[in-house]
Amino acid sequence: MFFFGLGLQMHRAMPAAAVKPTCFSQVQRLPWDCNGMPHASALASTQGNAETGWHREGTLSGANIAVAIFVGGAAVLSGRRLRRALHRMRAADAGLLHGPRNGDAQDVRQLLLSGWTPEIRIPGARQQIGASTATDKCKPPPDLPSELQALQGHWEDLAIGFVVDIDGDKANFHDGTGTWKTEVGSSGLTLRGATLLGGLPDLAAWRIRGNMDMIWQRLDPEIVNEAQLHKRFFHYKWARTMLRRRISSAMAQQDFETAGALLLLWKRGWGFHGETTLEQELRLHAGRFLIPGACVVHRRFGYRAVVLGCEPWVRAPRAHALSAQEREASGTRMYRLQPLYCVLVDDRDMAGGGALFVPEADLEPSQDIFPIHSCHKDRFLEESEAIRAYLPGRVLKQAARRQHLGMPFTLQEA
Repeated sequence: MFFFGLGLQMHRAMPAAAVKPTCFSQVQRLPWDCNGMPHASALASTQGNAETGWHREGTLSGANIAVAIFVGGAAVLSGRRLRRALHRMRAADAGLLHGPRNGDAQDVRQLLLSGWTPEIRIPGARQQIGASTATDKCKPPPDLPSELQALQGHWEDLAIGFVVDIDGDKANFHDGTGTWKTEVGSSGLTLRGATLLGGLPDLAAWRIRGNMDMIWQRLDPEIVNEAQLHKRFFHYKWARTMLRRRISSAMAQQDFETAGALLLLWKRGWGFHGETTLEQELRLHAGRFLIPGACVVHRRFGYRAVVLGCEPWVRAPRAHALSAQEREASGTRMYRLQPLYCVLVDDRDMAGGGALFVPEADLEPSQDIFPIHSCHKDRFLEESEAIRAYLPGRVLKQAARRQHLGMPFTLQEA
C-alpha cells in the first residue's frame, strides 16, 4: 500500500499476512431493450437475487429500515409496474441513463462528462497548429531518422505515469492537446520542447528546460493488449456511478417505486457496455460495488475509507510502491494488470488522514462504516444519507474527465 500526496503527514500501516481475495460464482446477463436498459420481465424474474450481495454492502439500520422494506416490495412488483418505473426513470430530466435510439450501446462517458468542467489542458501545453485528436494511423515513412524509428510504439513516463503513443513523426500524449510533431535539428530530436538524450531501444531519456529530465520506458505488451478492457473498466465505473446518483435522487424525492427498480439493477451489477465479453464481465464484476463514493474496509489492515477514484491497471509510479503482499494478492499473472483504487482513510484510523492507493483485492465494500470521519471529504465528496454512501464532487468529476482523455488519476483542481 502507499500514499497519495495531499500535503498531509501520513503514517504507513504495519504489514500483515496476505489474505486471498474472495471470488464470485457467476455473472448473469440481462436481456436488453432498444434503449440499453434491461427488460422489466428480466427484472421480475430475478426476485430471488434481489438480496444477493447485501453482505457486501452491509446492513441497514435505524431510519433506513424503511428503505429495506420498499426494496423487498420492489422485488415482487409486476412487470407492468416495473416498466412504468423504468419509463419514469428515463423521463427524468437528469438524463443519466438515457441510451441511443438505434439500439447501440449507450455512451455514458459523454453523459457523465458533459457540462461538468471546461476543457482540461496541461499547464504550459500548447495546441499544435493543425493537430488532430487522434494519432496518425499511417505507417512511418522509411526515411525517418534512426532515433525516431526506434521510438515507434507505446511508452510510459516513469515519474507521472502518462502514456505516449509514437506513430511516424507524430506523438499523442493522451492529455487532450492533440498530436505533436517531432522535429530534428542541430540539437537532435525534440518533441514538445524536450530533447532526446538517448537510452533507446527500451528506455528514452529526455531533457526538459534546463536540467530537468524525463524518463520513458516501453509499455509492457500485456498492458497494451488489455487496452479494450481498460476502456470497458471506465465505462462500467462511470455507468455504476451515475446509476447510484439516480438512486440517491429517487430516494430523496420519495419515489420509492423507481428507487426499488434501480436498486435491483445495482445489486445485479448493471452497467456493462454492450460489447463487453463474458471474460471482461467476470473481471469487472469483482469490483462492481467499488465506485467513487463507496465506503470500504481494508481486508487485512481493517482501516475504514471511502473510494475517491480508480485505475484499471498499475501505472509505473505506483508499481514501485506496491508491497510484495499486494503484488501476490492481485491473483493475476502480472501484478500490474490489477485495478487500483485511491481511497480517503478515516481520520480515526490514521492520524491526520490522507489518501492511499490500494489494490482491488484488498478492499471490502461496507455501508456499516458510513459516515466516514475525515476533514477532507467535503472537498471531494457529497454525502448521501439515503444510500449510506457518497457521490463524487467537483474535483472527482474533473479527475474523471482527465481519465477519459487517457491521463492518470490525480486530485488536482482545474
